[in-house]
Amino acid sequence: MTFSVDDVRDPDGEDAVLHFSFWVFGPGDLTAHEVQNSTEPSWEMTVDYEAEGRYKISVIVYDEDMMSSVSPLEWQVTVTKTNRPPTVEITTPAEGDSFGQGKWVEFAATPDDPDVEDRSGLQVEWYEGDTWLGKGRTFSVRNLKPGTHEITAVVTDGGELSSEANVTIKVNKKEEEPGFAGTVAVMAVLIATMTWALVVRGRRM
Repeated sequence: MTFSVDDVRDPDGEDAVLHFSFWVFGPGDLTAHEVQNSTEPSWEMTVDYEAEGRYKISVIVYDEDMMSSVSPLEWQVTVTKTNRPPTVEITTPAEGDSFGQGKWVEFAATPDDPDVEDRSGLQVEWYEGDTWLGKGRTFSVRNLKPGTHEITAVVTDGGELSSEANVTIKVNKKEEEPGFAGTVAVMAVLIATMTWALVVRGRRM
């Protein structure tokens, strides 16, 4: 924000050189301190996220003979803190990791917030596209279908600001193992073979 002084006149005439001394009294200050002293009739105040509070800005105008205005011009301003969005990093699994179908996949994320007071209330949720998978800084899932999956972690702070991170993993199709169906098929082949052999033998007899 910029503070400026307009239409300042000196009784000594237009050739008088005027100086503008800007002072600030802010939160935690015991006394006001000078921030600019020059012939420039304006001063720009720059504040950061930690500058919350009430400020008094004043300016004293004086000429080259050090004759000043009767009283300084003053502004009262209040700086309010702005909520900043949180951040999140997926720490597990790594990008491109592969898993077998039906195996547990462990997910973990590390959320953070530049506003210290918001860190304890951060919420993490997990999605695949629009499908909600779970919540928490860690969670596990084992029902992912074979194929490529892009998983998103979304972190939200108490002010409803959010950000996200993504990781892509692959689930490999489970290899078929010999089981009851395979055994039945083998037995069927054996029975058919034995039956054919008996038929041939019977004919010969």
